[in-house]
Amino acid sequence: FDITEEVYIDPGTYQWWRYRLELATAGKRRLAAKASWWFGGYYDGHLNQVQLEATWRPSHHVTVALEGETNLVRVSSGDADILLARARLDFFITPDFQVLNYVQYDNLSDSIGVNCRLRYTYRSLLDIFLVFNHNWLEIDHHYRTDLNQFLLKVQYSWRR
Repeated sequence: FDITEEVYIDPGTYQWWRYRLELATAGKRRLAAKASWWFGGYYDGHLNQVQLEATWRPSHHVTVALEGETNLVRVSSGDADILLARARLDFFITPDFQVLNYVQYDNLSDSIGVNCRLRYTYRSLLDIFLVFNHNWLEIDHHYRTDLNQFLLKVQYSWRR
């Protein structure tokens, strides 16, 4: 499979060990942070993955989160540096109504994606979601719309 256009993994049998160091504050606090470092083997090479997260909850109704991730891939076919940036802004208006917003950028596809979900719990077994997805793709040094999508989802749990 291809990691990038130039960096790929050949078919075969692979085995490796991965390790993790992590430092985090309590997630229930108004301000929370987490740093993770994953390292070790990866197919026929090595992968270093660093993740940083910061979350702020100014009230019970709002959550703001920023996340960054870098993946340094070193394999026999070449090297790849993969960067991800994510942001969340969530509103919990009532226990039955939430507005969840997510933005993500990655340097491999050079795209920006937005996901907005309105979730309404009509009854304890019935959830209704209105979802908006929008993606921009970098083409000739300009971001152009790649996807524009509205979805209506209904989730019903059947219990006996």
